[in-house]
Formats: sequence, C-alpha cells, structure tokens
Amino acid sequence: MIEAPVTRRSIRILIASYASALAIIVMLLVGSQALTQATLRQEVHDRMVAQQIEAQELRTQRMIYNVVLLQNPTGHGTDYVGLYHSVKADETVWEAVQNAMYQSGSPIDISPGDFSPTALSTIAKAKPSFLSMVAAFHRVFAAEAKDNPASPEVVRPDVGLIYLAEPAYLQSLVSVYSDLTLAADDRVSEIQKGEAVLFVVTVLVLTVEALFIVRPAIGSLSAQMRLLAEKIVAVQTPKEQS
Repeated sequence: MIEAPVTRRSIRILIASYASALAIIVMLLVGSQALTQATLRQEVHDRMVAQQIEAQELRTQRMIYNVVLLQNPTGHGTDYVGLYHSVKADETVWEAVQNAMYQSGSPIDISPGDFSPTALSTIAKAKPSFLSMVAAFHRVFAAEAKDNPASPEVVRPDVGLIYLAEPAYLQSLVSVYSDLTLAADDRVSEIQKGEAVLFVVTVLVLTVEALFIVRPAIGSLSAQMRLLAEKIVAVQTPKEQS
C-alpha cells in the first residue's frame, strides 16, 4: 500500500500558515491606513492653521494701512465711514484669532495645542507687541467714535505706537507660519516613508509565503496527483491482465 505524502496534520499546518500570512498582510494594510489617515488629518489641520496665520498677516497689514488713512479724513476720495468700519471689523477678528493662539476655548479653530514648543515660544515673545497694538487700536477707535472724525493729532501718537510694534509682531507670524508649513511637509514625508516601508514588508511577507507556504503546497499537491495517477494505474492493470 502506498502512503499518502500529505497528511491531515500537514494540511492543517499549511492552512494555518497561509491564514497567518494573510492576517499579517491585512493587519499591515489596516494599521498603515489608520496611521496614514491620522497623519493626513493632522497635516490638513496644520495647513488650515497656517492659512489662518497667513490671513492674520494680511489682516494686520491691511489694518495698519487703513488706520493711517484715518489720520486724513478729508483726503480726496477717502470713504471715512467705510474705512473706519473696515478697520474696526478687521481688528475684532484679528484680536480674536491672536487670543485663540494664547489660550484654548475660543470658537476659532485654533488653540495653543496646534503649535510646536518653538512656535509657542515665538507667540509668547510677541504678546507684548500684540497687547500694545490692541491698546493703541482701541484708543484710536474711542477717539474716532467720540469726535467722528477725530483730529489727526489725537490719533497720530497711537498710530505711531502701532507702527513701532508691527515689525516684531509680523515677524512672529512669519515664523509661526513657517513652522506650521514645515510640520505639514514633514508629515507628508512621514506618509511617503511609511508607504515605502509597508511596500517592502508586504513584499517580504509575500516572498516568505511563496517560499514556505505556496511552494510546499504546490509540491504536495503534485505529489498527491502523482499518487492518484499511480493508484489509477494499479487498479486498471489487474483488469487488463484478466
């Protein structure tokens, strides 16, 4: 009697090995996707915050330009009322965004947790400049609301204070924006590296599966087919002799 080259135990081992290799690949894919999606969400959030900071830079420059025009309310072509409301509206948003960078709980989608320790240090150093500008803007608004329009001599000292505080404050925004965009770029690089590592590991797992699972299974199947053919020949031979 010819022994079968494939036992039930060897079949169970092959099935378990194949299932294990498949499970490893599935876990790698699921884990990689979870990590990639989390990194992408953070990268998108970083860029959104960076856009807010960039908007804050432009808003600051526009406010300062317009507040200078308020010193010349009788200037040719100047819409004093529109200009005043424009500066005041910009200042309200500008102040809210900056305050959100200092403390959590703001309705604006920015908080100190969005920034690196380096960026937080930069933001903290710019706080005196920011507070100086806020106080000066509020005094200008109070003077304008009182006299409508205020005398240029009245608002000029505060406009001068805003000019003095502007460079340090704007530089802090530029530094924070750069920090955020670099962080977002780093996360994209992390995703690319992770995808490359996943590809290499997947190829290795498939190679091991091919060498130690698929190839033995094919060899066993071929042996089983040969055994079956031999049995068929052995059964037919006595019939032919008779």
